[in-house]
Parts: sequence; C-alpha cells; structure tokens
Amino acid sequence: MNAQPHYQPPILWSVVQEHLDEAAFFWRQRERDLRAPDHGLADLAEGDERRLLAHVEGLRVAGPRVAERLLAPALAEDGGPVRAVAAYTLLTSDVARWGEFVLCVLREASLEERTWVGQALALSSSAQVVPLLRDTLLEAEPGLGASVLDILRVRQADLTSLLERTPLANPPELLAASIRASRYASAQVLTTRVHQGLASPDARCRDAAIEVGLARGHLAAMEACRRSIAGGACGRTVLTALAMSGDRRAVARLLAELEKPGRRAEALWALGVSGRSEALEALLQRVISEADPLAAESFRLITGIPLAVSLEPAEEEAAEVPAVSDGEPSFLPGPVVPPGRVRVEAIQRWWHEARSRFPAGGRYLWGRCWTPEAALQALLEVPVTRRPALAWELAVRSSGACRVETGLWAWLQVRQLQAARALRMEPGGRTFEAMLASA
Repeated sequence: MNAQPHYQPPILWSVVQEHLDEAAFFWRQRERDLRAPDHGLADLAEGDERRLLAHVEGLRVAGPRVAERLLAPALAEDGGPVRAVAAYTLLTSDVARWGEFVLCVLREASLEERTWVGQALALSSSAQVVPLLRDTLLEAEPGLGASVLDILRVRQADLTSLLERTPLANPPELLAASIRASRYASAQVLTTRVHQGLASPDARCRDAAIEVGLARGHLAAMEACRRSIAGGACGRTVLTALAMSGDRRAVARLLAELEKPGRRAEALWALGVSGRSEALEALLQRVISEADPLAAESFRLITGIPLAVSLEPAEEEAAEVPAVSDGEPSFLPGPVVPPGRVRVEAIQRWWHEARSRFPAGGRYLWGRCWTPEAALQALLEVPVTRRPALAWELAVRSSGACRVETGLWAWLQVRQLQAARALRMEPGGRTFEAMLASA
C-alpha cells in the first residue's frame, strides 16, 4: 500500500506578509530603543524586541516556501529593516541554504543597506556565519572590510589569523575596525594594532586603540589619554576614560572642560560616568541654579533618583539631544536626555532625604557604592545610552574578561552578565594607572 503524501497546509500569504511588515517595524523600533535615554535592558527585552522576535518566529515556522517566495526576494529587492528581518530569518531558518546569499547581498549593498544586513549577521546565533564572513573579508574592499570586521567584533570572533595577514598600512576606516576587532585576538596582534592606532593621525584609529588598549590592559592607552588631555584634545572617548579612571583629580579636569566653548554637554555627560561625590555635588548645583536637563540626567546616573521624581514628562515623544559634534569619532553614545522639564524642587526634596546614603569621598552608580557587583546589576537597570560606557569600564577592570556586547539581543546580554559575575574585577575606586602598571 502506497504511503500517503506528506500534507502541506496552505500558506496564508497575507498573514506571513503581515509578520514581515510588523517585524520590520519592530526592528526599526528596537534600533531606536538602543538610543533611548528612558529605556533599560528590561524595557528592551519585554517591549519591541520581544514583539520583533515573535514575528520572526512566525516567518520561520512558515517554512521554506515562505523563505523562497517572500524572504529571499525581500532581501534582494527591499531595503531598510525589511532587508534586516529577511536576512535574519533566512539565517535562522537554514544558514547552510541561505548564508552565501545573505553574504552576496552584503557585498553588493550600499553603505546604508549594508548596515541593515550587517545587523542581521551580527545578531544571528549560527556559528556558520563566522567562516562565511571570514571568507568575505579576504577579498573585501576597505569599506566592506570595515563592515565585516565590525560584525565579527560584535560576535566576539577570534580574528588572530586574519589580522596577522591584514596589511598594517590600511585606510583609516579599515584600520580602526581592525583595531577594535583585535580585542578578541592574540596579545601580539592586539599590541601591534594598539600601538599603530595610538600613533595614527586619525581620531578614529586613536579612539579605537584607547578603547581596546584599556580593555586589554595596555598602560600606553591611558598615557595617550593623559597626553590628549594635556594637549586639549579631549574627545568623548578620552573624557569617558578619564571619568571612569578612578582618579579623584578627574572631576576637576571635567569641571574645567565645562567652561570651554562647545564642551559643556560632553563634560556634563562624563561627570555622570565619574560617579564621584564631588561630581555629584557639582551636578546638583547646576540642576538647582540652571535646571539643566543634562546635569539632571548625570545626577540620576549617580544617585538612581527615579525619573518620575526628577522630570516632568513632556508631551512630545522625541528626546531632546543637546548640541554635540556630529563628527565625534567615539564608539560611545553621545549626550541625550529624556524629554520633559526638570523638577528642581522635587529633586531637592528627594536629595534632602537621600543625601546620607552618599558620603563624601565615595564613588556611586545608580544609587549604590561603585563595586563590580553593583556595576553588573546597573547594566540591567541604567538607561541604554549609558550601558556601553559601563560595559567598557567593566572590561577594563576585568582585564578584558568581562565581555558584554550592548547591541546584542537582551537575553544574550543577560547570559553574558551572569557569566561575568564569576570574574575577578578591580574595585571602582582603584585608578586605571595603578591597575595597568601592575598588570
């Protein structure tokens, strides 16, 4: 007796198209959420990201016919977040079947569209993506090569063998990307890249070398920060390194930056990273005297004052972004505050009750004394705009062992944080110079 043919239920194409449209909407929303000053990791996980992944699952379970008739054409012909969703779902469904096709689209895409496809490749959980990206890197032009290196860095792939074969005299864009990717390479490769970056005339390369050099324990990176400060060339990366360095003198330097034309926003933002009681007092003074929203936001990072207490919500949804240089090469997000009016009197009342919890001479984060344990907990709670700097400091204080990539799926970041709790880290009050000199 012949076996019955396998029954394939009809596909409701209007439903799967709706899944694609909704997933694309939530993909874009998630990108917005990653820059939102009023969102934490839980907001990301339980909100737009959860909805996005639910619609992706609806596309995936629809099977290969949907992949061939809907997702593959969308990846090839559409743009923006639709392309990102199509690429991610294809990689999730069958990377062996679709991986090379996704890489082909990446190679041929414009810079803007390459970003969307790159996001899908970075977020894909398939290990098979890494060898495909490595093969692409071997013959990539500089712009594409930089994009591929960034994807591999987010995936925390060991690129020692590839970087050993990559020429050192690269265009700045590619060199900066290779320096950042060397964080997950051998010590020899990293040292070579860091020293080349620190000597580069290009700010992107110097910033990348400071980022990676500090995270892997290179004192030369901190010395480069000091030289930049002495020479008056304090970009966001250098100011942040200074703020989180544990040096009490850093607050005085940051306060001096406030008086320089065009530096106020960056200095106020960095004062929050400092967490020092002296920074807290300086920020509070500006909140009281000027109702400065950026000072209030940095005060919130240090004290953990509830947003509902410190800010009266505005009707408009878009966050106010203080004027900062668009050309800032830093990998760190710039100053941004939630929309609304600073509630000066409410902050003063709250501070009157809370002040005893912040003795002079301490360093604080989100209402707690700055300890590695408190910092790991804060990564779950602070605004997403503050998380990259905090993850960087934890990397420095763990000699590179703490690897929290703040652009990954929230559930994966939680796993990374759980793993980090077992690491040995230096306390927040110990200076970077002391740490790195003894490394």
